[in-house]
Amino acid sequence: MFETTITIAIASGIILIAFFLVLTYYHSSRAKEKLPTGIITGFIRAALAKDTEGIKITAAKIRSDDKLAYTAMKDNNHNFLITFTDKDGGFILRNVPTGACWLVLEKKGYKTMLRMVKVKQDKVTEVKDVTLQ
Repeated sequence: MFETTITIAIASGIILIAFFLVLTYYHSSRAKEKLPTGIITGFIRAALAKDTEGIKITAAKIRSDDKLAYTAMKDNNHNFLITFTDKDGGFILRNVPTGACWLVLEKKGYKTMLRMVKVKQDKVTEVKDVTLQ
């Protein structure tokens, strides 16, 4: 009986150590997958000057040429890269993967706009001269 208890304790310990090792390996391999990122910032105007708050800005990959179909990009933490402008039309998107991406600018009552930007590692990309119609 005493030997059975010791055998069960040893087996439980081995299982626990194996679980810890697998978890550590999984976490370390995921850490290596981090992509280089940058920041996108700027100000968006609207045709109605007082209507600049709440413009939705999505960093996206375009899926279709004939009609607007897109997929929102995700940061290294798997969060969608979506933000809204403040009362002055200002916005900031952090942790955007480097390279070319599209900004999809949307607000009810306005035409959806696309703006191509190139994000560089650890740099701020500034978006200028954009007015929703």
